[in-house]
Amino acid sequence: MALTTTITKAKIATRAWNLIFKTLNDNLTNPHSTGKWIYSAYPEDKIDESSYPLIVIPPVTIEQVPLTMGKTMTINVPIRFTVEVYSTKTDSLDEITDDVIDELDKHYSTTRTGNLFILGQDPSTSDTFWRGDIRVHFTGIRYSGEFTFECAGT
Repeated sequence: MALTTTITKAKIATRAWNLIFKTLNDNLTNPHSTGKWIYSAYPEDKIDESSYPLIVIPPVTIEQVPLTMGKTMTINVPIRFTVEVYSTKTDSLDEITDDVIDELDKHYSTTRTGNLFILGQDPSTSDTFWRGDIRVHFTGIRYSGEFTFECAGT
């Protein structure tokens, strides 16, 4: 009897995002005495300078490629994700950016256990913009990887 498993893009994206969030949330030091500082989207209500620094992990992107199952009964789904760091001070921006990279590198085995293989860091982006009268510095750390599923055979 064959086992049927439904794999959807939403499940892959959600599971990958949760692994990235958990790795960073569990291992980075929150610079705020209370409250949240890692978000899934830029918090539009954060217009106070004390709200920074903050991290945004937008939804994981699933690459549109045909999925095939090899002899090992695994499916590798190419993904991309970005970790965005926002700060009002460039020195804390650089420090948090380094910490994000270090933690994802250091906890590679944790994400790998969850079936997320981070294959490499892509070129990062940076910018500075004004949020009212607050100057905000930004770095986007981009990664590519694969989410791997083992499938049951017949």
